[in-house]
Amino acid sequence: MDLRILFRNIFNPRIIAGAVLVAILLLVLTFTILWIARPGPHIPQPATAVLNVIRAPTATQPPPEPTSTSTPDPTLSPDQITVGILVQVSGTGGEGLRLRVNPGLEGQIWQIAQESEIFLVEDGPRDSDNYRWWFLVSPDNETSRGWAVADFIKPVSNP
Repeated sequence: MDLRILFRNIFNPRIIAGAVLVAILLLVLTFTILWIARPGPHIPQPATAVLNVIRAPTATQPPPEPTSTSTPDPTLSPDQITVGILVQVSGTGGEGLRLRVNPGLEGQIWQIAQESEIFLVEDGPRDSDNYRWWFLVSPDNETSRGWAVADFIKPVSNP
């Protein structure tokens, strides 16, 4: 008999209705908190591309064998820079040579050429900002190009 009374007290319609009401209130409270705390609209940011250029190794030319009948090549002076010759970056103190989009100190720096890097002279000279400028292009990489100050390039004698 005690079980029947206990069973009637637990499954009383008022107790069941109260439990359902509490459950609904807790559910409404949970969804309200989630709705208020939700993050705002997501605005995607433009992606920034990262490009790492890895230069391919170049073959090293063996030194020429000395012969007794050869005469040394004359050294070219900086005044002998002309379109169509090869020049080498020199005298930058390891800082490299700034290759610019336009001749002049106000021209945007396109990239930095390393000390002793070789370039082909394609255009120039242009005088700007008390400097003489030459347009250089790397024979190994067409994208490595720009205007450079003549003070930091020297002609390379062609083999």
